[in-house]
Amino acid sequence: ETRHEELTDELFAAPMPRPAMEQLAAFQSVLENALEEDLTYEVAQTVNEQLREMADQSKQDKEAEAPTVTKRDVAFILENCGVDSRRLEAFEENYDQEFGQTAEMPVANLIDRKFQVKTPDVVINVSPEKSDLIQTRVIDGLKYILIPADEGVSVNGVNIKINS
Repeated sequence: ETRHEELTDELFAAPMPRPAMEQLAAFQSVLENALEEDLTYEVAQTVNEQLREMADQSKQDKEAEAPTVTKRDVAFILENCGVDSRRLEAFEENYDQEFGQTAEMPVANLIDRKFQVKTPDVVINVSPEKSDLIQTRVIDGLKYILIPADEGVSVNGVNIKINS
């Protein structure tokens, strides 16, 4: 893909916006770097859900403009998740450095179309609407990702039963 940034600068007197995937990667990086160990599964899930709800609301109103989000909007979501003020300040500083102080980002560019939980050995793909089925727990000092499996479990297309 060829981007002619100098042409955009000349025609519109503004820099060319980053591609959506670059915006998503940069946003994810801002969250990771600012929140560090406070970026739990629950926080990541809530941020994703809240942004997805913003995007879905605008889809219902066909005449509405594509929704955007500011650093303050995301900081409010993080604050409601219980992220402490020191991490919120770090988020806002990182956001400013990455996107600019007054940047409004298209919500659709900050959410991934899929919801994926990944470890070095396992990848779990979940419909974003069902991400609440996944939980994290520490059991006997080991960290686990839990998924309810009462029915409909298959391995390589073969239905299996899980014995208790």
